Amino acid sequence: MRRNGLKTMLIVALTMMLSVAAFPSPASAQTPQPEMKLLQNLDDGSRSISIAGQKYLAITRQQLDAWQKLQIDYDGLIKLCAEDAVQVATLEHKRDLAVKDAEFWAAKAYSYKSDFERAREDAKRNFGLFMSERELRTEAQQFIPHGNGGSGPFAKLLAIIDQPAVQAGFKLGIPLYQTWKCS
Repeated sequence: MRRNGLKTMLIVALTMMLSVAAFPSPASAQTPQPEMKLLQNLDDGSRSISIAGQKYLAITRQQLDAWQKLQIDYDGLIKLCAEDAVQVATLEHKRDLAVKDAEFWAAKAYSYKSDFERAREDAKRNFGLFMSERELRTEAQQFIPHGNGGSGPFAKLLAIIDQPAVQAGFKLGIPLYQTWKCS
């Protein structure tokens, strides 16, 4: 029985193979190849071809290698460009900070200049007040009697006090006395 089963299987397999070879299925049928034409051989070794009405450029192996080298160079340059963009952004930020710093110092210099001009005007005004006060003191000295030709017990005392040496003594003596007493 076992031999009979093997024979039957072998016959069925052979029948199927022959039927497939004799009657091909539509799926195994060959599809028509698109029309290919050589349009032109170019000077650089590449060819212009047409496949199903579309034009293509066929290149040589050397051209492909050169293109791949250019692609590698291009990728490297893109990375460098990205790094340069970061560096440019950093430098622009530093420039903006420097501009703000310069504006700050310019404002500060202008402030110092205006303060100096205001101080100069104040000094002129104060000097003018000092000169006016000095003139008024000089005029006032003329109206205060100091014992010049005056009579009385205090006329001689006022004359002595008005002397420059006595005035200098008062101006130096009083602070020296205070310093000595306080120490």
